[in-house]
Amino acid sequence: MKYMKIRIQKITLLILGVVASLIVNAQTIEVSATVAGVAQPIANGSVFNAASLGPVTLNLKDYLPLTVTIKNTSATDPLELEAVAGKYVVLSGTGASDFIINETGITSSTIAPKGSKTFTISLSSTATNGPNKTVSISIKSNSEGNSTDGVYAGSITYNLSGIPEPEIGVSATVAGITQEIDNGTVYNAASLGPITLNLSDYLPITITINNTSSTDPLILETIDGKYIGLSGTGASDFTIDETGISSSTIEPNGSKTFTITLSSVATNGSNKTVSMSIKSNSVGNSTAGMYVGSITYNLSNITTSITKASDIGLSLFPNPSKDGNMQVKANNVIVNKIVVSNIAGQTEEFTTTQFATSLKGLLLVKLYTDKGVVSEKIIIQE
Repeated sequence: MKYMKIRIQKITLLILGVVASLIVNAQTIEVSATVAGVAQPIANGSVFNAASLGPVTLNLKDYLPLTVTIKNTSATDPLELEAVAGKYVVLSGTGASDFIINETGITSSTIAPKGSKTFTISLSSTATNGPNKTVSISIKSNSEGNSTDGVYAGSITYNLSGIPEPEIGVSATVAGITQEIDNGTVYNAASLGPITLNLSDYLPITITINNTSSTDPLILETIDGKYIGLSGTGASDFTIDETGISSSTIEPNGSKTFTITLSSVATNGSNKTVSMSIKSNSVGNSTAGMYVGSITYNLSNITTSITKASDIGLSLFPNPSKDGNMQVKANNVIVNKIVVSNIAGQTEEFTTTQFATSLKGLLLVKLYTDKGVVSEKIIIQE
């Protein structure tokens, strides 16, 4: 009996040893980062203080790009990384927008036993200065340890300083009055106190882009080859002349200008709105570097020479139409807007060259193009 007890104990110890060995050798993720020459393991759920080294305050910008190592501590089992939205490494927290991840060091999803892979963290174009900021790193895998349900999450606290902080300012002068137009606001150029204004009396308007920073250059970015984008219902009323923007850089406390003039397709109307968009490295008076300011205005006394559509190479078909479905054939002509009206004064507006009108009978179609306003009569059978 005593012999059997001893043997059972040995078997039990052997089984526990195997289980312990399996636990120890199970694939387990380990993440470490090196800052200022000091390698620091970052355990799941913990925070690595990269804001200081002893009594010395650190600026993380001085040590970027930062190489982060993902290690598989198991001697037997591979660690399998899982992509989330196409990425192995996900940043979150208030500092997530300060950085970009380069995963080229993660050549595959598998990290062999005792193996490792690396990724780098670099400063993004939207990074901002600040003390004691925090970014969290999340990595999903089949890890049995140092994770929660296979998700590793570790954080880094840090300081950033020395990042350029230019700020854009935009102003317009109408009727002798210069008005700052802040991001997200609307400048009322439709009236001056009790006086109603006709914007066409004050064109061309000069718009000034200011760099309000006294130390950092403002860098403008083009969108579709243009520094200035127009949008809104009044966008087709104007054309932009960017010759005053001689380069993309506006020096500290400097400025550049562009002008707004009436386009050939401008139309009369009250309380119309046009929005101006300018993309730059501005950290203020913008949203993620995008400035958008608007102007409300009136246009009147605009006369346009209306010719036949066929005179500039446009045709509408089928004409007559049974169901109101129409198409405009344009040869080297840009059609910005189409307005269909009947003899009762009812109108419909379209912005594509294929349209369907609900109006019936004899209709007048005005086509607003880059070559002026032209017209054509069509018949929609009732």
